[in-house]
Amino acid sequence: MTLFMDNDFFDALIFDMDGTLWDATATYAEEWNETARRMGVPDFHITPEQLHQYMGLSIDKIFNAILSKCTLDPVEFCRVVDGVEDEMLPVMGGIPYPGMVDGIRRLSSRYRLFMVSNCGAGGLKSFMRFNNLTDCFTDSLTFGETGWQKAENIKALVERNGIAHPLYIGDTQGDCDEAHRAGVPFAFAAYGFGSCSNPDLSFDSFNTIVDYFMNIKEK
Repeated sequence: MTLFMDNDFFDALIFDMDGTLWDATATYAEEWNETARRMGVPDFHITPEQLHQYMGLSIDKIFNAILSKCTLDPVEFCRVVDGVEDEMLPVMGGIPYPGMVDGIRRLSSRYRLFMVSNCGAGGLKSFMRFNNLTDCFTDSLTFGETGWQKAENIKALVERNGIAHPLYIGDTQGDCDEAHRAGVPFAFAAYGFGSCSNPDLSFDSFNTIVDYFMNIKEK
């Protein structure tokens, strides 16, 4: 796939979730702490601030970075936390960025929308249900479903949906690198968790994303 970059038109927008559409780190911290309690390690405690620094990494890398410092087994933790997330995330959710819910609905009236995230298998579905946005997205893929990094998931999503000119929207340098590795241009959500030195586009709020793409004229 060759890199397409034409500011006049894209035929699909692929979104990252955490740091791009909402901030759910407080819920993730609760999920991790609850998982540790269920595994018999009640003294384990992680804060949302501690998780922030790892946002954008795949779950296995986050586990290895954090759990290597304690007695919890990463493989078993991963299995248990998936179930805990399925219980807690649909109920607790996250904090949508201003304008996100209405903005996604507006964008879906013009573009096919997709999601690719490094979250667990059920994370994106929980996000969609919590925000009542399931009908706005055509397809999605996660690290938890495939075990693949974002570049591979982006390429798979593009190929199986016949997307000609996609754009990936995320909030970290890792998102940018993975999008470019997949041959897809990258738009940086500068209001999110991370930084980026070489985005193709950059936006300082979700509302500016919506305004930009709703005002592009089709070729």
